[in-house]
Amino acid sequence: DFVYLKTGITRINVKIKDETETEINANGPEIDEASLKKLYTKLDKLKEGDYLVLSGSTPKTLPQNTYSNILEMLVGRGVHFVVDAQKQLLLNTLVYKPFLVKPNVFELEEIAGKKLREKTEIIDAAKELRKRGCENVLVSMGDKGAVLVCEDGKVYIQKAPEGKTVNSVGAGDSMIAGF
Repeated sequence: DFVYLKTGITRINVKIKDETETEINANGPEIDEASLKKLYTKLDKLKEGDYLVLSGSTPKTLPQNTYSNILEMLVGRGVHFVVDAQKQLLLNTLVYKPFLVKPNVFELEEIAGKKLREKTEIIDAAKELRKRGCENVLVSMGDKGAVLVCEDGKVYIQKAPEGKTVNSVGAGDSMIAGF
């Protein structure tokens, strides 16, 4: 159920796998006001028990408060919000009490304003983020695994599966889907 745009259909992202992984992400398509209104109309159909995942950055043609506007429109309907976004985009959604936020450890460091070297520091930063409004915080840590701080205060730590990473593209999206 897509919103088709007048200009552009997608973006092309290039991932270069060498000794380190490099990303070259193109700009997304231009999104005009009419297309944004069509999206809001579709989102307005969400109902209690539905899940909405807001992931990644917003296109440059949209206001930076687009995620917040979407959540404000849906708050109080029993829709579960999942947010996987960088610093300010994620922080702006906390007032709407997302069901889950999923920063990676680098994004969590940016939010915390410091390096998080130990798992205890990562857990403390995730707990602090939870106190700011979200129900659950799932922190992806690459080859170090993941930490989940739940709404009931329980903390789960999981090591990454053993094996050789071939390509990490989509790992965060897969983690959200698995959750």
